[in-house]
Amino acid sequence: MSSAAAGTPLAHPVELLVVNAGRLVTARTAPGGARGHALDDLETIPGGAVAVADGRVADVGPTETLRPRYREAAIVDAEGRLVTPGFVDSHVHLAHGGSRHEEYDRRIRGVPPPEGAATGIPATIAHTAATPDEELRQRALADLDVMLAHGTTTSEAKTGYGGDADGELRLLRLSAGLTHPITLVPTFLGAHALPPERADDRDAFVDAVIGAFPAAREHARFFDVFIDPLGFTREESHRLLTAAVAAGFDLKVHADQTADVGGTALAVEHGATSVDHLDHADADAIAALVAADTVGVLLPGVAHHLGELTPDPTGHVTKPHLPEQVRRLVTAGARLALSTDYNPGTSPTRSMQTVLELAVRLFRLSAAAAWHMATINGAHALGVADERGSLEPGKAADLVVWDAEHPAAVTNRFGTNLVAEVLKDGRRVVTGGRVMR
Repeated sequence: MSSAAAGTPLAHPVELLVVNAGRLVTARTAPGGARGHALDDLETIPGGAVAVADGRVADVGPTETLRPRYREAAIVDAEGRLVTPGFVDSHVHLAHGGSRHEEYDRRIRGVPPPEGAATGIPATIAHTAATPDEELRQRALADLDVMLAHGTTTSEAKTGYGGDADGELRLLRLSAGLTHPITLVPTFLGAHALPPERADDRDAFVDAVIGAFPAAREHARFFDVFIDPLGFTREESHRLLTAAVAAGFDLKVHADQTADVGGTALAVEHGATSVDHLDHADADAIAALVAADTVGVLLPGVAHHLGELTPDPTGHVTKPHLPEQVRRLVTAGARLALSTDYNPGTSPTRSMQTVLELAVRLFRLSAAAAWHMATINGAHALGVADERGSLEPGKAADLVVWDAEHPAAVTNRFGTNLVAEVLKDGRRVVTGGRVMR
């Protein structure tokens, strides 16, 4: 198998050849990504190789075919190890301040917070407001380094902890100004949660978010809203999404995390690129999702961190239905991605490896399905599938060499970073599990 015919002229000469992959995962799929039974059919090339020209994939195929074809290229020898596309993490709350570890320790033990203490999103909003810009910037860069070292090469950079329109614009400008090897896609999450002090001023809050759209559009491709009892109503969200489309945004939506309020169906109705969480989406919403181009994004880190599949101290299980919900989505044929939902309160992990490890255990996904969801389907969820998410000619040469020999060997292990090397746009940026400077 080879993707470029011998003798085909290239716009740029091949300068790098990754050879001797024990298995090369291309993650190539039918247009639109993998869904249904195709999720379990992951394209791999035994003894594979990747040719790189000007930071892009020029060719993929067996080493025995590509090596004589590109004799002048520098060699990266995978020495029998697994080679895959870099992860695409499509749901990431990058810029924020503080930690909620004390709150988490109390919550997991069933201990109520101290009287008057801020918890949840309002607590992080307060921490973020009190953190200087440069400290937020350095923290975000450090988080990105951890993500890169664990195999993520493309990531969303979502706001959400600004507290009001001005605070969200502050975080958006900060995120959009970051320089890092990871490709960042900024999202203006101007409607994450209504601050308690604005509970009687909901319409004015929504108006202020809409009023910030022209400034936000200068930096963000996407607008996001949390449609949930903990966030915004269906009617408020309809206003926001309609205005966002008119302002030129593409859409990403949090929906139906704690209850079914019609958020998934509304996201599909508005043509959202992705709708995330889906924990309580009903059968009609799932059918609408299957029929649409919208990608559903699963966030197993949240279920794991909040202990939603295990009894709390009172014996109550919050979401015993969640594995079956994922099975319904897969069986119905929805396009699905996996993401960290990195944030300080409900999923404080920066590792897509951890997400894959959790997905196969909590949701009983196959390793092949998890890899599809974390690469090419994640790229569709972030609107970058034309450029990233799979190893095929013309796309960016974002790839990972693993200290493992098989895709299922990565999901089988847990708690250890198995990344050996990362190449970003054809340039080595991680070696020996460490980010290069």
